[in-house]
Amino acid sequence: MCYFMALENIVRGPQNRAEKLRRYKLIKQSFEDCQRWIKIFHDDCKIRVKLAGFSKEVETGNCERCKKMIRIFDGREQF
Repeated sequence: MCYFMALENIVRGPQNRAEKLRRYKLIKQSFEDCQRWIKIFHDDCKIRVKLAGFSKEVETGNCERCKKMIRIFDGREQF
């Protein structure tokens, strides 16, 4: 919604055509960057959900190296 409000502000502003085009490109680039970060966030969430399924299985297992890797992935231990 804010994207469209910003575009409306460009259209109604007193700038000349070149200034409007410059501001439009800035807003469009900012919107695309935001969309990219949202996708990265969603991908990260999917990875964490998949890892959580393995986490319980690994924690109850007997491989100490695997347990350490899961603790690092979870953020419970620094590497």
